[in-house]
Amino acid sequence: QRPRLPISNLNPTSLVAKDKIDISLKKQFTVRFPTSTDKPSTTDFRRHEQSNPLCYEFNGRQRVPFPAETSGFLYFHQPPHALPIEGSVRLRLRLRLAHSPSASSFASAPDLLCTNGAPWQMTLPQIACRGYTTLLDHLIHQSLRLFGDVKQIFSHILVFRLTQEFPVNFRKISLVVVGEDAIQHVAIPHLFQTSKQGEKWYPWAGSAIARFERSTDPQYAGRRVVHLRIVRIVGDEPVSAASGVSNSDQDAARRKHNRVVKPEAGQLVRCLPCGSKVAKPWAYDIDEDPQSTVAVGLDMLWKRDE
Repeated sequence: QRPRLPISNLNPTSLVAKDKIDISLKKQFTVRFPTSTDKPSTTDFRRHEQSNPLCYEFNGRQRVPFPAETSGFLYFHQPPHALPIEGSVRLRLRLRLAHSPSASSFASAPDLLCTNGAPWQMTLPQIACRGYTTLLDHLIHQSLRLFGDVKQIFSHILVFRLTQEFPVNFRKISLVVVGEDAIQHVAIPHLFQTSKQGEKWYPWAGSAIARFERSTDPQYAGRRVVHLRIVRIVGDEPVSAASGVSNSDQDAARRKHNRVVKPEAGQLVRCLPCGSKVAKPWAYDIDEDPQSTVAVGLDMLWKRDE
């Protein structure tokens, strides 16, 4: 039976010591607020009469337990000047409360992270679409405004601004861009992919936290060109050649294809153009094919940061 944990609210300025929850090694849990009810919600977003449990991660269909010594405070996170939908419920760790937290103590404490290095969180679209009704009802009770197209967003990775960091693995990039009045799915499936005798394969194993950024290269002056920077590599293991990929295979692929070189923390993702031995940063020109889904998504992010 999953534990049901009582907490008073999700406002980081109103938390009290009794709001601390301990979910160490638990596979799932639910929460209950003073305003919680077992009656069906009146919101249009409700899919289930009972609220779905909160989980850490899934490995296939199996729930992965929360890490050991996971205790802290659930809170609602929303960046300054954010869109109405740009919010999430996170877990703040290592925060000691006698009464309410000070702004400095709360800001200095870390959030629980996922294994991919990104903060563990339930975004507003996930809360609205996946049956987390207790959280949704509480947020609506607190007069939180929800984005009109929230039901359309199912991705774990939501990007709201060009310089926002997000997790990637070295197989493909798939995310949802959220704009002022529209959403756009962006998939870049071939960036880390090459081919050998007609077979697709991925020369690099690992994952990272990355972000897009505007190009400052003089050759792109006056054009809206975007690069991808690897902010940090996730985990203790460095990026390595994928299983079954020999050095000769990598060399052959680089001679014949425009393929990405080994991703490195702090560096732009770089590719070797066909027949070249000089790597160049991967670059995407938004206006070259403005109707493509990638261009539409990057255009939304570009304008958001202007």
